[in-house]
Amino acid sequence: MPQGINLLPQARRDKKHASLPLVVWFNNVGIYIIFVMYALVLGSFAFRWYEDRSLRNVITEITEKTQDVRDKQDVLDEFLKKQQQFNVLGETVDSLSPKKLYLQTFADTIPQPITLDQFTINPGTVDISAHSTDYQALNQWRRSLYATDLFNVVEITSIDRNAEADVPTIDFKMAIQIKS
Repeated sequence: MPQGINLLPQARRDKKHASLPLVVWFNNVGIYIIFVMYALVLGSFAFRWYEDRSLRNVITEITEKTQDVRDKQDVLDEFLKKQQQFNVLGETVDSLSPKKLYLQTFADTIPQPITLDQFTINPGTVDISAHSTDYQALNQWRRSLYATDLFNVVEITSIDRNAEADVPTIDFKMAIQIKS
């Protein structure tokens, strides 16, 4: 029967490890520690590569957004210009809103035969020049304006009869004091 040659004698190997069990345990633990450290190093590099890729994506996105902002700067400037114009218009409309109330009151109360020639709103007063074909319409309008709670005094400052026209008219002026 053929005999095999064993280069590492079994008895010596078993004897060596049997005499030093702590050495075997430390060798095994050392190998596991090396594998764990290797895994941690690979994990750190993988995380670093992931964070570098995320940073590149963020930088690319920031450059794209800044380019978009630069491209839209003209639109933004035009928008701000329009906004200023609308603010000025809004202030103008706000300053006209009390006048609008007076105009609406006059439009609601004026009788049919009266035609306005001139209308001036001053601080505290309203001056009106108008003409009519009927005295009763003039008195009715005066009473209607006085009945509103917007005016203190409604007085006719001048009245003239114009008989030269095809239809005789009454030219008059009114001074109205605004309640404060």
